[in-house]
Amino acid sequence: METVIVKPARQRGEILFVSISSLLILLCAGLLIIGRSKGATQQKLRWYQISAFSSLPSEAQGIFMDLYTGGFDIEMYHRQNAETWPDIQTLEANLISPFEKNVVWQQRGRIQWTLAVMDKGTVHRAAYIGATSDTSVCGSFILYLEHYHTADGAYFSGINRKTPFNIWYKAGALPKAPKDFSEGTLIAEGWREAIPYRGADELTKLKRL
Repeated sequence: METVIVKPARQRGEILFVSISSLLILLCAGLLIIGRSKGATQQKLRWYQISAFSSLPSEAQGIFMDLYTGGFDIEMYHRQNAETWPDIQTLEANLISPFEKNVVWQQRGRIQWTLAVMDKGTVHRAAYIGATSDTSVCGSFILYLEHYHTADGAYFSGINRKTPFNIWYKAGALPKAPKDFSEGTLIAEGWREAIPYRGADELTKLKRL
């Protein structure tokens, strides 16, 4: 049996073409990764907003994250309990942070929470107001929830595109509750909307540890 090896007519050309194609693919992928990384690390904040990652003191960061998680729990409770908002005692009894009065609560400034319900017709609003007892540890917070009900029983968020609530922070003590919880009033009274972390922020934080 005779074996015949047939070589490509343009072997060098094919190798060169494959090599160049591979390099172009790697280059494009690298540029895309760099572009996405730069975009992720840049938070576009409005003048009245602050980053929960870089602007809040450490104890306040913990309270913010608890409020961000607890906001979804409160919203679910509202759905499942005849459209009522859980009071502070209910949240504390169910061990929902940062409302539970435990050791962590003491370390974070012993914030005193009150609830203001402003339901009117198909618009449901609630504000959980947290006044700090120790301004050397952190400031005060507001967890504000709002949504609109429709005739068929469905509802949609009124303030945020991604979440049914937002979180406001004010350095220092809270001498009195805001007159109302509109964005304009809160900003005028010195409140700043705290914006949550992004994945790139967490990576930056880990690099600094």
